[in-house]
Amino acid sequence: MCGAFTPEQALVYETVRQAGEVAIASSRPGVEWRDVHRAAALVVADGLVELGVLRGCGESLVESGAVTLFFPHGVGHMVGLGVRHAGPASDERREPAPGQPRLRVDIPLAPRQAWTVEPGVYFVPALLARARGRDDVVWERVDQLRGFGGVRLEQNVLIGDDDCEVLTAAVPVAPA
Repeated sequence: MCGAFTPEQALVYETVRQAGEVAIASSRPGVEWRDVHRAAALVVADGLVELGVLRGCGESLVESGAVTLFFPHGVGHMVGLGVRHAGPASDERREPAPGQPRLRVDIPLAPRQAWTVEPGVYFVPALLARARGRDDVVWERVDQLRGFGGVRLEQNVLIGDDDCEVLTAAVPVAPA
């Protein structure tokens, strides 16, 4: 479809945009990458409640994994010589935080690291089919949105000494 967003598309777009802004605001030295993801996931939870897809409070929806049904990937990854930089080598294999997906890299942020911040919301039939019956999902509403697809917005950031710089700030995005 070309032209204006439907109300549902506008709400999902705005939710993903706000999740990205919150994740970027959280991206500073010493912050764990899993905490950046969690900050974005809480915004996504609230947006999915407003959309009528989930029921409950954001904290419990993140902890239970309900948000991961619609935000099934990490909030981003490191950027290096290749677009998807694997990050520093480590023998430590951290378990994901409750309700979160396994993150590609799960380390504290440090100055001079570059990261993508790319939250998304999707309606993936295979993921939803496996979760059918969950009480925190409003299945009638999910069925109405089955052909929705999804929204992902990406920014690239450079971690500074105290905060981060959005390297892609000048790239135009679609208005909601």
